[in-house]
Amino acid sequence: MSHAEAWENLKQAAKSGLAFADIERLVEEWVRTLPPELRRLGIGSFALGVTKVEDIPKRFREDPEFRDAFLSFLRAIP
Repeated sequence: MSHAEAWENLKQAAKSGLAFADIERLVEEWVRTLPPELRRLGIGSFALGVTKVEDIPKRFREDPEFRDAFLSFLRAIP
């Protein structure tokens, strides 16, 4: 699966209200599909500090504030 397909699956899951465990799996899958140089990039995490892309799955699991912001971001993307 390409990272574009994984991203689309993740966006659709966030919008559909899929179970947390399923969305968590899709977050991990999306990060795995990215090239290594993109996984190491730091991103501004929705006013919650900077997170490396490769750390998004861990932060998604452990930080409810980050998770809510990330899901809101995904839902807002057309």
